[in-house]
Amino acid sequence: FSVQRKYEQLVTGSGALESHLHQNLIEHLNAEIVLGTIDSVDVAVTWLQSTFLYVRAQNNPRHYGFPAQLPNLLNKFSELCRHEVSLLDRAGLVVTEERGSLAATPLGALMARYCVSFRSMNTMLQVSGDESFKELLTLITECHEFSDVKLRTSEKRSLNDLNKKKKGDERGSCVRFPVPGGKIKNGFNKIFCLVQAVFGCLPLNDPGLSQEANKIIRVGLRLSKCLREVVSLRGSTGHLEAQLNAVLLSKCFACGLWENSPHVVRQLDRIGPTLATALANSRITSFTALENANPRDIEMVCRR
Repeated sequence: FSVQRKYEQLVTGSGALESHLHQNLIEHLNAEIVLGTIDSVDVAVTWLQSTFLYVRAQNNPRHYGFPAQLPNLLNKFSELCRHEVSLLDRAGLVVTEERGSLAATPLGALMARYCVSFRSMNTMLQVSGDESFKELLTLITECHEFSDVKLRTSEKRSLNDLNKKKKGDERGSCVRFPVPGGKIKNGFNKIFCLVQAVFGCLPLNDPGLSQEANKIIRVGLRLSKCLREVVSLRGSTGHLEAQLNAVLLSKCFACGLWENSPHVVRQLDRIGPTLATALANSRITSFTALENANPRDIEMVCRR
């Protein structure tokens, strides 16, 4: 099956559509358990029978990893559901009650509410309670939701410049936590660098990087909110560092700034990094200072 043939079928509409539900089945099962639609494995199998996945698996079982001659597809789906539910149970996202009934836990409800992948949720559940701000930021930027972000060769120079401090500039010309080695080598390094560039109001001269950074911040906000609540649910009075850092990180994603950034006016509409930096250099580093500033001075700083 050649690439040319694949795109010819897409153009003409002659190719058969296939389901992708099996790739994210565990997330969908958890969401349905949280909603109360599914309360047992038997109900989960019945629910799967109403999906496009079941229809296509009957016609093209090999595409979904099933044998070509499968005598009983329902048994295979039952095994698949039991395996996925057991993973959710072991992770503490659902509980199996008496007579095999299923119920969601508060952690499972968080996963469904914030649309977090099972891989990312598993990573969040590994937080011990004494993680630093940098460690939690790294955790967020390495989540499965960013697996489609790729590092392009044309972007390496711009990203490496952001990752490397320039001589003679003490005002923060690079990211707060540079990638070790000074080189951006993969997609996760790229995400880690872009998030910090946005928080630090650093210029992104590449329009493609700027658009990608906005998308990363939107997804990161959702993930950081989930992480904050996960740490709060699982935290104890003896491990408050991770809880504090998770709250700060969530606020950073919500504002698009570091927690101690002087560029607070960046949160206002139509104020970009350039204007925010100009106002910060004029000692307008809070909303109170902006309110008390002379309008003529603001016009002069903004050159408007």
